[in-house]
Amino acid sequence: MSHEVRPGLPPSSRGATLPAVLRRGALLRFPEPVSARLDLIRGTAALFVMWNHLRAALFVEYARVVPENQSLAAKAVYFATGFGHAAVIVFFVLSGLLISASVLRAVDEGRWSWGWYASQRLTRLYVVLVPCLVLGALWDQAGLALFGPAGTYTGEPGAPFMSFAVSDRTGPGTLFANLFYLQEIVAPPFGSNAPLWSLSYEFWYYALFPALLLGALAPGAVRKAAYVALAAAVALFVGPVIRTYFLLWLLGVAVAVAPAPLAGRPRVRRAAAGGLLLALGGTLALVRVDAFPSGLAADAALGVVFTLLLWVLLQGGAAAARRAPAGRTLSGVIAGFSFTLYVAHMPLILFLAAVLTRNGAAPWQPDAAHLAALVPLTALVLGYAWVLARLTEERTVQVRRWVERQARSLFARSGARAVLVDAGPAR
Repeated sequence: MSHEVRPGLPPSSRGATLPAVLRRGALLRFPEPVSARLDLIRGTAALFVMWNHLRAALFVEYARVVPENQSLAAKAVYFATGFGHAAVIVFFVLSGLLISASVLRAVDEGRWSWGWYASQRLTRLYVVLVPCLVLGALWDQAGLALFGPAGTYTGEPGAPFMSFAVSDRTGPGTLFANLFYLQEIVAPPFGSNAPLWSLSYEFWYYALFPALLLGALAPGAVRKAAYVALAAAVALFVGPVIRTYFLLWLLGVAVAVAPAPLAGRPRVRRAAAGGLLLALGGTLALVRVDAFPSGLAADAALGVVFTLLLWVLLQGGAAAARRAPAGRTLSGVIAGFSFTLYVAHMPLILFLAAVLTRNGAAPWQPDAAHLAALVPLTALVLGYAWVLARLTEERTVQVRRWVERQARSLFARSGARAVLVDAGPAR
């Protein structure tokens, strides 16, 4: 897609320019802030979220593992599959990096408009979210019909895995709230799909960041005040928890605008990366043993260490983004359906758990046979997400172009001025 601004479609950020200090940011110097390293990180994070839920849905809690099954392999599996929430913190930082880099470049090059931005973000989300909500409802209704009011889907005391009754979250009001990213604000996530909580966080961060940026950069007191008022309204609406985690999302923004003093110093960069990898491993281990005074403190520590590591890694990998286009490497393939995997996996896993554990009556002990069963089950869930992504996530660009054509046609018929700007590829 062209980077030119089309005649008659002026950017809504006209007059806003980036300070020179932001232009020196490591990622802003490159047209595509996506490398094999970023692909590998986000693909791996999605896998850890899925593994966390797959193991927790099928197996007994470790406190209930009988002594003869407390093998080294069992301990390793339980430990390694406990990083689902940590992976979401990684997603927040990555999202802040990628989204802010796209916004900052668009503003700096005079390509920004709210219409373009809404087209980019909403098509990216809805192309996957709507089919996954429908499929999730089908899996949940099948599970509730087959397994009744007891067991896996109930959330009653002593019930495996779920802490809530799925049937309480399948109504049209909850569905409507999730369609408009109001989960964790006015309603819970829809049905069994608890991972949808983070989607509402992300959506409102997408609105907050450009409002704050344009509030700082836009010319004129009235425009500045309007953007600041918009940001304040969003921040008040989403509540204190989502506001707090926005600070972790902003860590990714820091990576996007930070200079790259280690880009020409490979030895120093490798040493720093090695030390930060050790620090990240230690932080993750401390998170797993609940060594932090609170969950927020653990998330903050993990976010800061991961941000520093990401900043160092990208200083040696930005050029690789041009040599290895996303989708042509294994990491690119995994990352290519990571969003679908994240949004789609939970209802399927819960249905499989109900079938395989006899509706929760016999959660698995981690003996050798049941641990080995994680391999084909992982392949099944990944295959499901991959096929679904081929039908949805991979078609995002085509859907986006169709939406933009319809919007231009509508504006043309109404006599209004379109504000969609073709600002290049975005995620």
